[in-house]
Amino acid sequence: WKYACQKFGEIECYYYRRNDTTNEECVANTDAVVEYWLNEGIQGVAMRPPCNKVPNYGANLLRDLMAQGIPVVVFDSQTLMDNSTAYIGTNQEFLGRTMARLLRQLRPEGGIYAMVGRKEGRDTAFINEIERYNHLDDRPHWHEVQGNYTLVENPHTDGRAPGGYVGVMDRAARLRPDAMIFFKQSPMKISNYTDFVDYYRSDGKETTYIGTDGEDFQLSYLNRRYVDGLVGQLPFEMGSRSVQVLYDLLTTGELEERIINTNIVAFNLIPLELPTANVDENTLDGLEWVGYSCFGVVAISVIACVSWTVLFRKALVVQVAQPFFLIMIALGVLILSSSLVPLSFDDSGDPQPMSNTWAVGVCMSIPWLAFVGFTVAFSALFSKTWRINRTYRAKRRVQFAVRDVLMPFILLVSSNILVLAVWTKMDPLTYVRQEHEGTDYWNRAISTYGSCRSDDAVLYLVPLAVLNFSVIVTACWQALEARDIKSEFGETRYITLAVSSLFQAFVTGVPVIVVVRDEPIAYYLLLSFMIFLLCMVLLWLIFLPKMIMQRKYAGMSDEEQRRHLAKSMIHQPSTVEHFPADELESSDKHIAYRSGDSRTSSAQYVRQSHADLQEQESAPPAQAMGYSEFSPTPRALTEDGDEFGPYEGEPGESSERVHTEESTVAGEQGPHSDKTLSFVGGPPAVSELSRVNGLASVDETLTTENTEINDKLNEENVNGAKDGVETDQEKN
Repeated sequence: WKYACQKFGEIECYYYRRNDTTNEECVANTDAVVEYWLNEGIQGVAMRPPCNKVPNYGANLLRDLMAQGIPVVVFDSQTLMDNSTAYIGTNQEFLGRTMARLLRQLRPEGGIYAMVGRKEGRDTAFINEIERYNHLDDRPHWHEVQGNYTLVENPHTDGRAPGGYVGVMDRAARLRPDAMIFFKQSPMKISNYTDFVDYYRSDGKETTYIGTDGEDFQLSYLNRRYVDGLVGQLPFEMGSRSVQVLYDLLTTGELEERIINTNIVAFNLIPLELPTANVDENTLDGLEWVGYSCFGVVAISVIACVSWTVLFRKALVVQVAQPFFLIMIALGVLILSSSLVPLSFDDSGDPQPMSNTWAVGVCMSIPWLAFVGFTVAFSALFSKTWRINRTYRAKRRVQFAVRDVLMPFILLVSSNILVLAVWTKMDPLTYVRQEHEGTDYWNRAISTYGSCRSDDAVLYLVPLAVLNFSVIVTACWQALEARDIKSEFGETRYITLAVSSLFQAFVTGVPVIVVVRDEPIAYYLLLSFMIFLLCMVLLWLIFLPKMIMQRKYAGMSDEEQRRHLAKSMIHQPSTVEHFPADELESSDKHIAYRSGDSRTSSAQYVRQSHADLQEQESAPPAQAMGYSEFSPTPRALTEDGDEFGPYEGEPGESSERVHTEESTVAGEQGPHSDKTLSFVGGPPAVSELSRVNGLASVDETLTTENTEINDKLNEENVNGAKDGVETDQEKN
């Protein structure tokens, strides 16, 4: 108060400290001082509520002063806060909570406590704070001692209990509490306070004493261990702020806030040996077996699928599915799932014994295994679907070698390896143990977690994510393109399901993983189950349908299997799409053949009259085409792993190509003799060639069983059209 008055300089301040001992003296002295101030023409008053034991005295005094236009600031006690212009002092609830935190700091193991000199606000806040973790099994618990040691109905009046504060303290100490809390300064002012402490410490019971305020005699007790902690108000701040508030009211007439809380100060002894820190290390604590078990299940499944593929490699079902790509998918799934092993690493809360090489190896092996395995598996899916689409959509003879379909795989794997190698060299992921925010009362970490960290990991994860996400998108597109390809052995539906599953997991799972990145257990379990489910879905959607189909075909001969397969791929009669006669004169039309949902169009325009086309449609399919059903794309399945290929000869003949046979229509010279008739997706039936040229039908056996004759006839058709010298009979 005096310091602030001197700082402002232009104001005159009065100060009075009461030294009365009775209620009558308090009232008389206060009235005399206030009357003197009024006679001096004071313009503001700051006071601690006077004569609290005299009912309504303080409230009436403040109302009289404010009725005369004099602002009154109350400090230290909130009892008359509603009757004043402003209140300056400690937030009593905050002080009570701070006392509880100080006790938890000094006695982190918990226990029972007793309260002396209870004060409204402080005691309630203390109880709420010290017992806030009692519902948690993993946190220390605090409870008040059982028994009525105050012997009064209202505990806030324990100063009037039998024996006063000394009696309350003695009765509480006999209940053997672990801590005794003084919410007022008065209990520590009694003359024999130190004797009390010495007496109850002599029997070996270590009781922690925490008091309020920090006057000199209390700090002396703290130095001599008669009190273990003090939480005090700042009287200096109360006095200086009171002057500031009154000055602002007189000069500006404005008050920013009516309740002004001051800071508090805590005093405590720091022991030479701090209490044992209770640190949550967030270890997996046995959960690492979840990752190991998931990897074991995937590994056993991969071994079973690869063994089945090798065992039945001669079976038509496996040949159709292309064993090379099946093994490639299984290998990719195994590599991807093996990332669960380093992911399950746990340092048990102590990373010190770990070398830098081991710390980098554990962390960098996760992206290496995950991204490479993912690329291998989905490159195989992409290549399979791409090969199917190329086979069915081709308009001319196309030769597919294994190296052709492996080019996307080589490109994608090389790109991933390049990014991963640069990442490993420049800024590798390293295993470290980090601290969560928050410390205990001795500024020690209360929670740590192990994680793989890199300064610029985003610079490498973004290109890897974009690269592999593009694989998913491209594979989805290829599966979408192949959606109309129907056959009993068709696997586009299962490939689509597998690709769609991964796409969904990628879009929904990655954001969740990012959110729980700093929650080790949740992050580990989520990532482990995500990898496990993706591996199992991918593996069994590709292999399980083939295993079921293989059992179905196991009792058939090779010829029956091929005939059944061919029939399944010609599951609907075809129709010939034709155009009106007047439109047939234009050169941009095609004759289209449909079989089920698949459609291919001839590459050349066949100029025929409308009547000829109608006659062609009316002809029986067997007579017109030389096949049991009218289909543009009868396909054969080969032993070298082609899933789809043209039916070009005897069963078992290998061919990795789709061709278009274009035969020049020869024979009678006429307005249509300079056009070519194109058959797409399979060898043209000789009977169809003969019928279009007005020739007799050729025996069906030539078209279905004798590839060499078909090829020769096709070649002769072309040569005959060029030379124009062979007769129709010779060609027939």
